[in-house]
Amino acid sequence: MIEPPLITTVITTFERPKLLRRAIESAQRQTLSSLTIFVYDSASRNETGEMVLGMAKKDPRIKYFRHPNRVTAVQNYQFGIDRVKTPFFSLLSDDDYLLPQFYEKALHFLNKYPSAQFFLGSTIDADTNGKPISALARNWPDREYLLPFEGLPLAIRSYINWTGALYRTNPAQKLPLNPNVVPGDYDFILRLAAQYPFAFSPHPCAVFTHHAGSFSSHCGLKLIYPSLFDIAKSIYPLRPEGERPQIKIAFDLFFLRSALRIGIQNLIHKDLGELELLSQAIRAACPTYFLGKILPPLFDFLRQSSFFRFLFLSAFFFYRRCKSLRVKRYLRCLQSENSSRAA
Repeated sequence: MIEPPLITTVITTFERPKLLRRAIESAQRQTLSSLTIFVYDSASRNETGEMVLGMAKKDPRIKYFRHPNRVTAVQNYQFGIDRVKTPFFSLLSDDDYLLPQFYEKALHFLNKYPSAQFFLGSTIDADTNGKPISALARNWPDREYLLPFEGLPLAIRSYINWTGALYRTNPAQKLPLNPNVVPGDYDFILRLAAQYPFAFSPHPCAVFTHHAGSFSSHCGLKLIYPSLFDIAKSIYPLRPEGERPQIKIAFDLFFLRSALRIGIQNLIHKDLGELELLSQAIRAACPTYFLGKILPPLFDFLRQSSFFRFLFLSAFFFYRRCKSLRVKRYLRCLQSENSSRAA
């Protein structure tokens, strides 16, 4: 008798067959093979369907569904979530990919902590060449199990992406994605973290790819304002009143760090008009914090001086290079630690 699969990999796609193949293959290469891979296609007009069906002939775990008309990313993910029949599932965009031991590691932690309703592993941010950019799990404490009052502020301040998350189907399926907020993945994880304990590992489980066509690369200011504060308003009622000041501070600081990152993107792309709007948003949302006081005049100054924009961006690219080296060192240390444990 064939055992039913434990995990569903929900993959959403639209007209990126080469990247989609990589995403599917990353699920196929999992060291835990008890899974089914559902690809939900938002009415691609190219060879996407033919490619997936060709892969499905060689691997019956792969299933394919093409919507007759375009749907939004949120609608596509929700469609996939609603059709999960396995005890666990994960969500994967066509331009990202999983690392081989993700599911095995996630199930180990969820079995170890039965009350944990999802697992959050480290997602590595990388460029199109696979070069690491950041690993926010470095900022988390060395804890495997987190209750909502301790895990939620961490998830707000250092969100490490749902690409490396594995959910127990029952609670997660009852929590629909909110189509009215951006980013929806951040909102989904936070609403889960506000209500349930979760397991955590700093070890790399997935890779989120930054490229010119990705949503996060071109969304700009609307990625955080005012949507981030709409997310905050939905989170506050889920926690006791005494925790809300701490939650507000976590959201404010995340907004300011995100505003700095988006401001730098505006400078790189010479989008000085949105940079001005970003300064206005910071003044309106977080005027009392130190970063909230210095960012608007800094951005205003950089808008007016091309020479200082050049100096500022040169310093930023040097910092990003150093950060990339730190991330590589962090990954090597984790790999060495894993090798020592295996020995």
